[in-house]
Amino acid sequence: PRRERPAPKKEADAPPSKKRKTRPGGGRGKFAAKKARGWIYIGGLPLAATEEGIAAHFSRAGILEIDPADQRPRVKIYRDDRGIAQGNARLKYAREESVQVAVAVLDGAALVWPPDADPADETFRYALTVEPAKFEQRGEYKKA
Repeated sequence: PRRERPAPKKEADAPPSKKRKTRPGGGRGKFAAKKARGWIYIGGLPLAATEEGIAAHFSRAGILEIDPADQRPRVKIYRDDRGIAQGNARLKYAREESVQVAVAVLDGAALVWPPDADPADETFRYALTVEPAKFEQRGEYKKA
């Protein structure tokens, strides 16, 4: 006996495609920003500040995300070509809610540096600016 082939599925019956959505003109866009959730930008830091000191100060607003590669908090101090700190950094919290707490509590607050300095001495107090981080493309995006 001859077996009949099943009728081909119509597009409406087909399971949804697992392809990523593309924009008109192809591709997923020219620039995919890093996931900015949980990141804050810090300005006004003393040039001698360390990742550990920044992490200790900002852990008051929430739990910091730990980098799986080196098991340290995710803190990046911006440095120039010679490796000298510029007084700015970014830091990542484990929870997005901590970003709002950090901005509300630590923006405009004073950081005493070095940590063992007299807090009453204005020479060692640095007024910080804290805001949610914004990641933007710089220059031309070239797909590898």
